[in-house]
Amino acid sequence: MTAILNRKLAFKSDGLHVDFLPQMGHPSLHPSEQSLPVLPKLGFSSPPECADPAAIASKWLQSFSSSIASGSIEDVISTLLPSTFKSIDHGYDSVDVDALSGYWRDILAFTWDFRTFEGTEVIRQFLKDRLQRANVSDMRLSDEVCPTYEQPYLDLAWIQAVFTFNVAVGSCIGVVRLVPIKARDDIQWRAHVIYTALESLHGSPELIQRQPGIHAGEYSIKSPGLEDFEDKDPTVLIVGAGHNGLYTAARMKSLGVSTLVVEKDECVGDVWRNRYRCLRLHDSKAYIQSPYIPFPSSMPKYPDAKELGDWLEAYAKRLNLAIWTSVTVLDASQNADTHCWSVTITKANGTMRSFVVKHLIFATGYNGGRPRIPQVVGMDIFRGQVLHSSEHRSAQDHIGKKVVVVGACSSAHDICEDYHNHGVDVTMYQRSPVYALSLKPGAEFSVKTTYGNPSIPVHITDLFAQSTPVHLGVGLSYRMAKAIAELDKDLLDRLRSVGFRTNMGIKEAGFFFHVLERTGGHYLDHGCSQLVIDGKVKLKSDSTLSEFTEDGLRFENGTELKADVVMFCTGFVGTREVIKDICGESVAEQCRPVWGLNVEGELNSSWREIGPKGLWYAMGNTVTGRVYSKHIALQIKAIEDGLLKERYSIE
Repeated sequence: MTAILNRKLAFKSDGLHVDFLPQMGHPSLHPSEQSLPVLPKLGFSSPPECADPAAIASKWLQSFSSSIASGSIEDVISTLLPSTFKSIDHGYDSVDVDALSGYWRDILAFTWDFRTFEGTEVIRQFLKDRLQRANVSDMRLSDEVCPTYEQPYLDLAWIQAVFTFNVAVGSCIGVVRLVPIKARDDIQWRAHVIYTALESLHGSPELIQRQPGIHAGEYSIKSPGLEDFEDKDPTVLIVGAGHNGLYTAARMKSLGVSTLVVEKDECVGDVWRNRYRCLRLHDSKAYIQSPYIPFPSSMPKYPDAKELGDWLEAYAKRLNLAIWTSVTVLDASQNADTHCWSVTITKANGTMRSFVVKHLIFATGYNGGRPRIPQVVGMDIFRGQVLHSSEHRSAQDHIGKKVVVVGACSSAHDICEDYHNHGVDVTMYQRSPVYALSLKPGAEFSVKTTYGNPSIPVHITDLFAQSTPVHLGVGLSYRMAKAIAELDKDLLDRLRSVGFRTNMGIKEAGFFFHVLERTGGHYLDHGCSQLVIDGKVKLKSDSTLSEFTEDGLRFENGTELKADVVMFCTGFVGTREVIKDICGESVAEQCRPVWGLNVEGELNSSWREIGPKGLWYAMGNTVTGRVYSKHIALQIKAIEDGLLKERYSIE
């Protein structure tokens, strides 16, 4: 963590209390909750007292640090909660209700990868393989964040502490959550979660400095001005100047890595400005802050597409990022000997240019940003218009028409509401259940427990969020989803009463897994749900689409919908297709899946090399981009400095 605070801070969550479950073993716990270290599993029938969390954290860290320094794997293990829990084995049919979980999540510090180790035996093997190589030193509690006693639920309690340390290549930060266990008549505290992450490379600090005035917390990059690549090649070429492309370029520049961004649109930010005019972000500005420069106070709580596009353009200018717009990337190929990438582009005036770069990063949006339109029988005989949501600009284009919107997630709702507001006859066709929640109180309740406290700097909240492994987070998200469902009970009941099909999300964990696994399948209600309930946006959800007719759609139950326009809100084709189009099929076949989760709960390969050396994909929402842009920049800088020679990757 960059030392940017002038005082030591103590942060404590508000807590979301549920009924305490006193029985041992918790057979009544939902399978998604089994990873939680609930107090009855730890031998407690009520929360223990904790008068001095700082003293407890200090004592634990001293023991942990001494064990690390001695190189004794078993001594390190003795500071952790004994754990036999295995998420991969815990389905809905058979759950070991007494098993305790334990986690060590590492981001680059020990592994040069994104890894989560679950259970004592897996952590022991990780330490055998990596501890000695890391050369850990100077471990101490953070000077910025005080240890705190947290009780997020009545049956959960832990001490949360932040610590810093060094490894051979750089400075690192860690988070530990200590849970109590009974030892005869005494209470001992053991690590249930350890999080370690590389923060900076020795000799290569971020070249940033605080900007006086303007906006609180703003930084500039202390590096040469705008680079000119007319006659030279960058080290890194980024395809796409959306938020992930820009954030990655900013991080690269702060580390002194020569980087050029190429963008197909005419202006930075057009990727948002050119989307349908009614688009509204479902995340508040407190949640989607940019690295180095916070949003101005004039930015509304929920920016629209144009406001975000304008912000990204201003962000790029303020940080003096090297960007070429109106560029088409024609192809890219890798030299088998040097592993460098030859990339050919063309400018708007027809001028062609070839680059030879060491690193090629795709930042072209969720699933590549290329529309997916399912092929349906009879499309060729339909006399109306077939469009994808990416082609929609305004409902004014279809006044007086009958429109069927295929899909029932965020874009579908936004577009249906737009049509209704312009007096267009619109029907939403729902193909499958959707996880729906209100913006207020639902989503705001969720964010309030994390990014809703303005006194907590965003990078601190990011740190705590990142320190929660996904397999543990599913239990917390399950409880959050239940709480939100209670708040939204009236809304959900009324939606179901008119035939709108809802679910509780993947693993019944709400919004959490929908984003990480599907990048979709949900809707945060800005008001369209009421239109559906009132019948102002008509709903079709009782049968599978069978075929197009000349003047509409026919369904398997024999019903038909008349339509002049069919709008598919059906997502995008996937990253592999984008890579195949530019790099060729043989390269695409070497690439791992980019989005979604692996067995450890980590993103498959986004923000790391996705297969071939020097080929990367930067993908995710604005929060993911803010956090992981630093990780990708550190990896590339380490490669260029000869520090990253091998990764400790999942088999």
